[in-house]
Amino acid sequence: MESLINEVSTNPHIVEIDERHRAVLDFGQKSARKGFLTWRELTHLLDCLESCPMRHWQRLNEEQVRMATRAAFARRARPLEALACLDGLPGVSLFAASAVLAWTDPDRFAAIDRHAWRALERFGLVQHQPAGTGLCRQDYAMFNEICRMVGDRLDRPAHWVDRWLYTRDRLDGGVWH
Repeated sequence: MESLINEVSTNPHIVEIDERHRAVLDFGQKSARKGFLTWRELTHLLDCLESCPMRHWQRLNEEQVRMATRAAFARRARPLEALACLDGLPGVSLFAASAVLAWTDPDRFAAIDRHAWRALERFGLVQHQPAGTGLCRQDYAMFNEICRMVGDRLDRPAHWVDRWLYTRDRLDGGVWH
């Protein structure tokens, strides 16, 4: 863990939150303040993930989304439970659910993806997953905890740490096949 903290603290400039990402963060946090998301708000956030086709979420209805997001936000202190509320929705993957949590509460939640996971593998903090496949909720709990611990030590949000890991892997030539 110390090698990761040292690396992040000596290279914090690699993280750039561009205008598009800042807008998503602002939208997510503002939308979540009321304690739930509407269908339109959730699908807007999910649409920001390039790899998620909209057709999967069109099956969701307003009541499902409000109930699931209200339950997730009520469980913010228990990341696995919060994640389960969202990735249990039809068409919402583990990756998408973690992104929604990170965009609505970036201090507490990190968004897991294959690039960030692979960066943690390089630091020896997590088990190797071929091409990042097979990641599950337990992996997310460990990933989120690492991002929160690093963030707490460096006075940064958990989501900033996941962006750092993502960027680090991309700079190292990280391409998934």
